[in-house]
Amino acid sequence: MNPDQPGQPSPGIALPERVRLSVLRQAAAVLGGLTADEVPPPLRPAARFAPAKRVQRAGAALAATIEADAAFRAKVAQAAEAEAGPLADALRQGAVPPAADPVQVGVLAFLLRPAGWGEVIEGVRSQLSAQADQTRSAEADRQRQRLEAQVEQARQDRRAQAQLARTELAEARSELDAARRQVRELTVRLRTAEEAAETARGELAQLRRQASR
Repeated sequence: MNPDQPGQPSPGIALPERVRLSVLRQAAAVLGGLTADEVPPPLRPAARFAPAKRVQRAGAALAATIEADAAFRAKVAQAAEAEAGPLADALRQGAVPPAADPVQVGVLAFLLRPAGWGEVIEGVRSQLSAQADQTRSAEADRQRQRLEAQVEQARQDRRAQAQLARTELAEARSELDAARRQVRELTVRLRTAEEAAETARGELAQLRRQASR
């Protein structure tokens, strides 16, 4: 049995993770809108959960029912098609717009299963893988730029700190030179004063000798 034929099951076709989760979320939302009689028996316990918890707690049951229950899958496909609008028709005609969301394309291909839908899934897988590579590359570039900016900032900080240290050292040297000049000036003044005092003492002694004669 060829899974690429319209409406055929999907043996061996593993959905990309983002597509798989989107399918399960779509199915969980549809499940919440079914009457009690419309709910497939395997999903009756899951119907009591909130949509987000249905995916978390009953993801395996949802996936198995989508695959095994054509009527339930048709309801999920109808909801996905209503959201997709013209994209669903384009997919059926094999003319998916290049700018279409690959996850949505994968969801529609899996649920509607037009001719060649297996190849569409593989194309979506390749596209999502390329997007993931681009995202990782872009993140690596951003990380590199952040690191380069941090290194440059560290260099600027070191230069600023070095300049501040040089300025402070120059100021300290200037203050030391001024203090030394002041000490020299005071030393000269003190020596001059001592010499003057010595001269005065000599003159006074001479006057006393003259007065005693």
